[in-house]
Amino acid sequence: MGGNQAENKWSYASKFGYGLGEGSYSMRIKTQGEPFKGSFKRLPPVLNLEVYLDEEWDKVESIPACRRAREAPARRTLTIDLNDREGEYGFEATGLVYHVMRPHIWYFVLSDCKGELGNESVPIDFELHAQQPDGSELSVEARHMPIAEGLALLCLTGLLVRGASRALELRKSAGALHPVVWALGAGVALQYASQVLHLIHLLKYSFDGMGIWTFDALAEVFFMISQVGHATLLIAIAQGYTLLLAKNCHMERSRLAFVATLAAHAALVCFGKLQEGTASDRHHKNDGPVGWAIFAIRLVLFSWFLRSSQMTKAQGGLRLREFLSRFQMAGSMYFLAYPSVFLIAQAFAPYLRHPIMQVGMLSVQGAADLWLANLFLSRGAYFKVSTLSASLLPGATAGGAPVVCLSKCD
Repeated sequence: MGGNQAENKWSYASKFGYGLGEGSYSMRIKTQGEPFKGSFKRLPPVLNLEVYLDEEWDKVESIPACRRAREAPARRTLTIDLNDREGEYGFEATGLVYHVMRPHIWYFVLSDCKGELGNESVPIDFELHAQQPDGSELSVEARHMPIAEGLALLCLTGLLVRGASRALELRKSAGALHPVVWALGAGVALQYASQVLHLIHLLKYSFDGMGIWTFDALAEVFFMISQVGHATLLIAIAQGYTLLLAKNCHMERSRLAFVATLAAHAALVCFGKLQEGTASDRHHKNDGPVGWAIFAIRLVLFSWFLRSSQMTKAQGGLRLREFLSRFQMAGSMYFLAYPSVFLIAQAFAPYLRHPIMQVGMLSVQGAADLWLANLFLSRGAYFKVSTLSASLLPGATAGGAPVVCLSKCD
């Protein structure tokens, strides 16, 4: 902060959504490295902490930096000093907010438009504590997420117990479990680990405002891998895996697709983490360019799934075509779920977008887990047309599954 440029004298710091009632905030700042070697107006320098309401934030950002205090004044401006001792925080600036009609997001800005730092550019660390009326440090958009995550975890626990029981029964009768069952089990296990880690992070965050960053990052990675795994499994089956024999070449393509999609999602998650806390217009983890990039990837995967299932349907018999018609409908709902939830969330107030995205995606992933578990572990339509019904004896073929011999990848 500081320097000759006006843009460097006014810097967005953070935001926090308050519910109904009286909330509080406090901030303190310090310099990085050795402070006060330059020519400052006074020692210690005093900066301004400016607090803006969400209804005015768009207008604030449209005005040149140091004209904002005059043309779009902050709801409250507090002075906040830099300690003249290296690496130590100065005195806290504290304030209150009060809501009676609806929740609001408040934006916190550090300003040196009075030129306290002179021509110096000074890197500054800040520590912001914001609390709801009940003392929770979760922003309003995340207030009820521990409950939602807990309920989702409870449902997923029931699904895991029931699925493991049915898998054991299937293994006893068949002698072994098909790879699709193991793939689904791995995906559900990763989702379960994701929800456990995220719930722990949220509970700790509600008390100390920090949480466990590693747990939060791992939760995102595990949930992303679970989603990519489900998508790859659906595309592989749509291409004929377990439905048409001699389709190994298509399975190889699916493996490559898994690696490529996983790499793309991982890059987007990392990019989103780097932006976390620095972008005032991000209201959930997939907001902004990251969300639109995932939106585009899901549409590409959907197109691939649709085309693959149509090609496989053309090679099968009547019973296979009937199954694929139902499979295509359910799979399409899965691939289009993220784009749909993402677009719906954009139509709501910023403080509602995070819960809509989080609850929406948890519900979609849970429904997909339940559907795929029922598909793979029951003796229904998929069992009858796929290689899951084949005997484990050498040379046996799938009961009712068409045999298609392909000499090379088409």
